[in-house]
Amino acid sequence: MQTKPLKNNLILAAFIACLLLAIGGKAIPAIAGTTYYVDRNNSQASDSNSGTQALPWKTIQKAANTMVAGDTVLVQAGTYSERVSTARSGTAGNPVTFRASGTVIMKGFSIDHDYITVDGFEITNTGAQFSIFVFGSYCQILNNNIHDSSPDAYGEIMLTWYNTIPQNCVIRGNHVWSSISYSGDFPAISLTGKNHLVEGNELGPIKDADVFRPFGSGHIIRRNYIHDLTMSPNSGAHSDIFQVFGDNGGESYNIVFENNLIVNSDGQMFMTSQDGVANIRDWDVRNNIWVNVAVQGNIGMPNFRFYNNVLYNVDWANGFALALYNETWGAANNAKIKNNIFIGPGGLDYTGGVPYVMESGLTGVETDYNYVTGDPSKGYPARDDFSEVHGINGGDPKFVNLAAWDFRLKQGSPAIDKGATLSGFNYDKDGVSRPQGSAWDIGAYEYMSGSTPPDTTPPRPPSGLRVK
Repeated sequence: MQTKPLKNNLILAAFIACLLLAIGGKAIPAIAGTTYYVDRNNSQASDSNSGTQALPWKTIQKAANTMVAGDTVLVQAGTYSERVSTARSGTAGNPVTFRASGTVIMKGFSIDHDYITVDGFEITNTGAQFSIFVFGSYCQILNNNIHDSSPDAYGEIMLTWYNTIPQNCVIRGNHVWSSISYSGDFPAISLTGKNHLVEGNELGPIKDADVFRPFGSGHIIRRNYIHDLTMSPNSGAHSDIFQVFGDNGGESYNIVFENNLIVNSDGQMFMTSQDGVANIRDWDVRNNIWVNVAVQGNIGMPNFRFYNNVLYNVDWANGFALALYNETWGAANNAKIKNNIFIGPGGLDYTGGVPYVMESGLTGVETDYNYVTGDPSKGYPARDDFSEVHGINGGDPKFVNLAAWDFRLKQGSPAIDKGATLSGFNYDKDGVSRPQGSAWDIGAYEYMSGSTPPDTTPPRPPSGLRVK
């Protein structure tokens, strides 16, 4: 059965289009798209059918070969042993949409066209390099359960540059995870191109892999829940929450990594290095929560801004949370580290831990307005060898609930109104405007006098969760 909009809806759409034109906007032509059905478990299913609900197709690829801009296919529950390649593009406001109806298990997508939406699939055992391979622009990867491509895979989602330079894609609401050890610590999500948005995803558990490799420019990675990143015994992996490098000539600049929650990682916070590529530069890492991360973050690019983060029990291996390098492969010139809270840099039991170390010869580096303490169970002691003009060394920051990793500030916190006023953003991890008082607060959250906003932190995962 073909789905068609009511006449009144068409009239309303035309009216809205005219109104947009009248006020100077650009109206997008409405297309009365067709809704098709795939149901391999239906006794009447056949790719020679018309694709109606009563006479559905048997394969998703048949739908891909048939659909045009504005069309949608509803794939009914079942296991589909196929990997789907798109056949043609949608248009602005009229994408080609693949949508799962129930639990649909399949082997992934190669998206070779623009304006494609993939929504709600379970993608696994692909036998390919990536579960979803995106060549097109303006694509949306939504609400999928993506895991365990294959042992020789390079990761789960890749937006790639091989045929085109993808732009303005959205990766939202997916659960990306794997129990497979990827050789070469390949990433769960790899970005290239321009202006992609990666938000509201759950990433983890993940084994022997980076989470992100954000190449290209203009990407925003925000509000993701990243957890339980493990390394196999004797693993040769070099795992990071995000990693960028110039060894392959790729660029990475004007990237925002904000409002994310990262908990339980055997690897590094991040690794950045230019390796001779000038356009690896200008990153903003802000309003993030980092909990129980084994190794520090490494800054080997210029113009790296690390603002209003909370770090709890980070880098028990080396004794510091951030390393600013001045090497032939990258220099952290003009780095800015401000308004962060470091609880136990170098590990809670490491009394000499400091928030950051810097190699000599760097220029334009600014570090101030940071709050540093030791082990909460020992009364938040001051840390050795830390001093900033406006920094705070030692003392209880007065979090709402440290045991639950709720790092919002309570009334009377010494972090309230003690931060620097920064440019480029004016909100906290929950979207509360900064400042609420006379000055910005230190940490990821801005204290709201007289009320406590709802806690948006995801539930704490089980203690000691491991991927086998």
